[in-house]
Amino acid sequence: MTIRTDFLALGICLSLAGTTAFAGGHESGEPTAQIAADETAAMQLSISQIQAGRQQVVAENLPLTAEQAPEFWAIYREYANKRAALSEQDIKLILEFSNNFDNLSEDGAKQLVDDYLKIEEKTLKLKQSYLRKFRKVLTQTQTLRYFQIENKLDDIIAYEVAQIVPLAY
Repeated sequence: MTIRTDFLALGICLSLAGTTAFAGGHESGEPTAQIAADETAAMQLSISQIQAGRQQVVAENLPLTAEQAPEFWAIYREYANKRAALSEQDIKLILEFSNNFDNLSEDGAKQLVDDYLKIEEKTLKLKQSYLRKFRKVLTQTQTLRYFQIENKLDDIIAYEVAQIVPLAY
């Protein structure tokens, strides 16, 4: 499989997961007061599947030597676990916004933006700290390729989330 095919397949899976997990959520443009519990569970299941898919896409598209692989995957798993914790915080914010969409106060909106930016800052700091670790194991070109792969996956997920979450009004 080529990297283009991998991303396309993951994008299709995400699209299907998004449509299934959030069917009826905000599709009509009409705000709803609550996201149903089964929709929340479906979203969390989709996130787990995406995380598993991420590792597969990285594995298929980042050629590693026999010497690099064990150390890279140990660092990757550690990084992925920390990244997943930040993703969970993102999900909580999305759910909080969705659950309070109809009656979001100015203070609530301010808090959501502040919390979002704190998560983004933590994510950037995490990437920067792991960049040093990845550079110790990978060549500079491999490190660049790895972060390109991660960024493309993040973009696919962001696109899917953007389709689901309505704009505040």
